[in-house]
This record gives sequence, C-alpha cells and structure tokens, in this order.
Amino acid sequence: MNITEEQFNKLVTKKEFNGLETKVDKLETKVDKLETKVDKLSIEVLGTKEDVKGLKKELGEFKVEVNEKLDILISMVEANTTKDKTHEQEHTANIAAHDRFESNFALVKEKKFDEVTAMAMKS
Repeated sequence: MNITEEQFNKLVTKKEFNGLETKVDKLETKVDKLETKVDKLSIEVLGTKEDVKGLKKELGEFKVEVNEKLDILISMVEANTTKDKTHEQEHTANIAAHDRFESNFALVKEKKFDEVTAMAMKS
C-alpha cells in the first residue's frame, strides 16, 4: 500500500507520540484531582444540607415554643382586661355607696335621725 506525501506528513513520530502520552498522563492527574475536589465539595454540600435540615428543625421547635409563650401572654392580658372591667364595676358601686353614706351622714349632722332611720330601712 502506497501513501501519499500528505498522508506521510500526517503520521505521528515517536517523539510526538511520547509528548502526547505525557500530556494524557497530566490530564489524567488533573481529572483525578478534580474528582477529589468534586467529592470534597459533594461532602460539604451534603453536610450543609444536613445542617440546614437541623436548623429548620430547630427553628420549627423555636416557633412552637414562641407560640406557646405568646398564648400564655395573651391569656394574661385577657385576664387583666377582665380584672379591669370588674374593677370599674366595683369602683362605680363604691362611688354610689359613698354618695349614700354622705347623704346619710349629712342628715345625722343636721340631727334628722328619723329620716336617717327611714332611709336605712329602705336600703
């Protein structure tokens, strides 16, 4: 089989072949290093993913705890509001009682005992 001059020029020499082999070995080394880096990165990503899952769980627990404490706080505020309403009613009743007492005391001062006794019987 005869080859043309162009084909002959395209043939690889032994020196070129050895240089190519060296380049392939360097590329294999780089690929191995890259695989190692990818493995490390994958481990870091998986670790980070686990950390995020743990953080989500902790945040969920914290949210439940905050909601429970908020419920307690709201209950306390509602109880104080109820006490204030009751206090206002008692205060109004006390004012009315004091007014009655003053009018009775004024009558006693004027020595109108009969009227005082009559008013005491009514209440």
